[in-house]
Amino acid sequence: MNSHFLSFLGTGNYETCRYEFKGKISSPVPYIQLALLELLEELQDNQTKVSIFLTQKAREKHWVVSGNSSSEVIGLAAILKNRFPALTVEPIPIAEGRTAEELWNIFTIMYEQIDEGETLYIDITHSFRSLPIFGIALLNYARILKNIRVGGIYYGAFEAMGAPSIVKEIPLEKRIAPVFDLSGVYTLMEWSTAVHLFLQTGRAESLAYLVRTNLKPVLSDPGKRNLEAIGEQKLADMLNIVTLDLLTNRGEELRKGETFFRLQKIFSDLQGKSLYLKPLEPLLVQIGEKFSGFSQNDTRNGYRGVEWCIQHGWIQQGITQLQETIITHMLGLLHENLKAIEKREIVSTVFDAKEKPGGPHAHPGYQDCLRKDPHLTKRIFDHPFCEVAAPPYNKLRKLRNDINHGGFVEDTPAQRFKLKLKEALEDLKKQYHERFQEELF
Repeated sequence: MNSHFLSFLGTGNYETCRYEFKGKISSPVPYIQLALLELLEELQDNQTKVSIFLTQKAREKHWVVSGNSSSEVIGLAAILKNRFPALTVEPIPIAEGRTAEELWNIFTIMYEQIDEGETLYIDITHSFRSLPIFGIALLNYARILKNIRVGGIYYGAFEAMGAPSIVKEIPLEKRIAPVFDLSGVYTLMEWSTAVHLFLQTGRAESLAYLVRTNLKPVLSDPGKRNLEAIGEQKLADMLNIVTLDLLTNRGEELRKGETFFRLQKIFSDLQGKSLYLKPLEPLLVQIGEKFSGFSQNDTRNGYRGVEWCIQHGWIQQGITQLQETIITHMLGLLHENLKAIEKREIVSTVFDAKEKPGGPHAHPGYQDCLRKDPHLTKRIFDHPFCEVAAPPYNKLRKLRNDINHGGFVEDTPAQRFKLKLKEALEDLKKQYHERFQEELF
C-alpha cells in the first residue's frame, strides 16, 4: 500500500521547537509537519503522498512566506521541497469550517484526496476545533469504502511545554514537545463497528479479525504472551465458528454443542480477568447471555438457534432450522437414526398427511411411507409430538419453498417471512407446553 500523509496547516504563531516520538527527537522545526515526516521513517520514500489542507489565511501566513529579502522564501512549501524533495506535496484549499455546511465540504474534499488501498497517516495538531472528530470519522468511512488502513493519528503537544511566553525562554536544545499517537481512538471506532455487527447481525467475522490483528504482536512475542491474550484469541475464533455454524445451518454441530461448550469454558475462564484487549471486557457479559441456553448433546439447541436467527434477521436459515429441528426432535423421541435421509423424509411426509383432509390413507405420500417402513410411519403418526409439531412444520412448507425458488413459484411479500417464522415457533412452544406440561426449550 502507498503511504499518504494528511495534515492541517493553521494560522497560529508557531515557535521553533523539537518534537519527540517513541524516543526519537526531531531537529528544530517551526512546523509539526516537518517533524513528523522526519520522525516517521516509513514516510520518507518517493511513494509517499503529502496532502496539506489549508485555509486562505493559513496559505498567506505559513505556506508561501517571503523572508527579509525578496528572494528568500521561508514558508512550509519551500521547506518541504528543500528537505523532502522526493515527496509529492500538494496544498488542498479548504474553508474555515465554521458552519456545518463548511465542515461537510471539508469532509468531501478530504475523502476525494484518498486513493483506494492507501495507508493513511493523519496529523490533527492544527486542525480547527471539530475537525479531529471529522478526520477520525473519515478514516472509518474510507476504511470501509476505499479499503484503506491507518498508519497513525498524530498530535504534537506543543502546549505540554507551557505557555508560548514560557517556551520562548527555554533553550532550543531543551525545547522538546511530545507527539501523541491517537490511533487508539480510531481503533475504538473499529471495535464499535465490529461489536455492533456482532450484536445486531450475529456475524463475528469482523470481531474475530480485529482480535487476531490486535493480538498478533502480543502472541508472536513470548515475552508478552499471557493466558488472557491466548484466551481472548480463542474466544474470538470460537465465536466465529459458532456463528458460522448457525449461519450455515450446521444442525448436527448445533445439536452436539461442542463449540458452545468450548465457548462457555473460555468465557468462564476470562470472566473477572483484566483483558489485554479492553474493548472485549464489556462484551463478555453479552456473549455469556447470548449463548447461555445452549448445551451439549441437546436437540433443542436447534430451537435456540431459530431464536438466534429471528433475532438477527436470518429468516431463511431460521425457517430451515426450525423444520429440520422438528424432524430431528421427532426421530430423537423414537430413538431413530437422526441423520438417515429416508427416515427424515418419512417424518416430513407423515406431518403433511397428519393435517390433510380425508385422513392419511388418502395421502399418496403416506402410502409410500407405509410401503417403505410401516412400523416407523405408524409410530410417527400416533406419537403426540406429531400432533403438536405438524401444524407449525406444515405452515413453513410454502415459505421455505418460496425462498428456495427465489420467489418465482409463490408470491409472498418479503416482510411476511419473519412474521410467519415467529408465529410458527411461538405456536410450537405453546402447543408443546400445553400437551407435555414443560417448556419446549
